[in-house]
Amino acid sequence: MRGMQRFVDDDRGYLDWLDHHADGFVINTGRTPSAAYLMLHRASCGTITGKPARGTTFMGEYAKVCGERNELEEFAHHLGGHAQPCGLCLAQDGQRVPAKPAGGKYGPLREHLSGSTGTRVRMTFTAVEDLVGRLPESAYRHRAWWGNNAGTAEAKAWLEAGWRAESVNQAAGEVVFTRAADEPVRSAGRAAASRPGYIDLQARPAWRRGQRLSAWIPGSSRGWSPN
Repeated sequence: MRGMQRFVDDDRGYLDWLDHHADGFVINTGRTPSAAYLMLHRASCGTITGKPARGTTFMGEYAKVCGERNELEEFAHHLGGHAQPCGLCLAQDGQRVPAKPAGGKYGPLREHLSGSTGTRVRMTFTAVEDLVGRLPESAYRHRAWWGNNAGTAEAKAWLEAGWRAESVNQAAGEVVFTRAADEPVRSAGRAAASRPGYIDLQARPAWRRGQRLSAWIPGSSRGWSPN
């Protein structure tokens, strides 16, 4: 293998590289690589080869940096970050991700947020799926799926990591988490009275099954805030 190669808006070139480097590795990152998102995969990982999980391209807002593992990890280091191992194709690598991460399916998301710095983390749904595998259709269709309800496995993961889902934009496929280190994990069905504007989908009496959320959540057409 002769050094790293970066692919942007070039599915054909990228897939050709995969065909010729079955034992290689790939970092999925933004079009302009940064330490904020550097997901390391084996070239054979089903999430980055074959057919795109959603849409018609592997690129879009992403770029692929391909090469040997050691040079990709060095590349991540130079960006001031580290290559986050895929929770699927690298799950058997004992030095990286345990085969059965604590917390079940969403354990890798909890670990990722636990190691994140700053007070806000913006993640695309694709980035979340790199960690936990395919998200259910309800994550794409129903804003309530992203509610901060500790009674669900997904919310329990980010709440236990000390984060809350601040907002979600399903049209863009993006969620924003904010640090909540000083807040206790909320029990299911219990409203957070100390948070003005907080909406509890289970406890709110004004909501009824079948009623559109946009009917009573201000600004929901541009992205619902689960807080």
